[in-house]
Amino acid sequence: ITSVLNKVGYFTLFCYTNKEDYIYNVYNQGRVDGFIAVSLTRHNSNILKALKSSGAPFVSTVRVPDEDGLIYVDVDNYVGSTTAMEYLISLGHRRIGFIRNGSGLLRSGQDRYKGYVDSLARHGIEYDEDLVKTAETSMKGGYNAIKEMLLTNKEKMPTAVFIGADMIAIGAMHAIKDAGLKIPDEISLVGFDDIPQAEYIDPALTTVRQPSYEKGKKAARLLIDKLEGKKKSIKSVLLETKLIVRDSTKAISS
Repeated sequence: ITSVLNKVGYFTLFCYTNKEDYIYNVYNQGRVDGFIAVSLTRHNSNILKALKSSGAPFVSTVRVPDEDGLIYVDVDNYVGSTTAMEYLISLGHRRIGFIRNGSGLLRSGQDRYKGYVDSLARHGIEYDEDLVKTAETSMKGGYNAIKEMLLTNKEKMPTAVFIGADMIAIGAMHAIKDAGLKIPDEISLVGFDDIPQAEYIDPALTTVRQPSYEKGKKAARLLIDKLEGKKKSIKSVLLETKLIVRDSTKAISS
């Protein structure tokens, strides 16, 4: 975001808030020209309402549930999820767990979960609620979620787990190792995001890469176009993801 804004003479004011008064005050006082809203959820309906009613130009870096008219830059989380699942299924995995990131409020998390469910159905694999857990987007969240999954599936362990965020996956790795299991020999893992740490942990994490830097650039460009009144170029953008295969996955042994 800043790489684009700075080039055209704008500066970035970063604020973490859930108070609509902030939106009205900072915009009406002329302290900002527009907003880029990051990771909005249903719980931020007051922020969205304030952004709309203030008349301020704004762009979102995610799609928001039930807000179809919102201008956003996001990745195709559904396609990214189905790509990860198709890969695991192609390796022979049929008992595949899934860890949802957050409480399901983010549209991205909903789309990744839907990709998981639809992929199972497409291949005639039965959905098992014991293989689906929810975790806060942190290493601790991942550790606790995979620990719970392993405990509730002692008799029939998953051979692979698709995890909705790399930070969760890193925590899950530690829990799997603490349980005495080997990655990927006994359980394969796929994450989502391709954060920098994913390449350097052991084993290196197979994950779905989203072009975060490009997302920021396009969001900034859209906001500038709004500020400059270039209405023809103001359209939501959906970026492609890419599966990055590393060492945390392998074909299931016969």
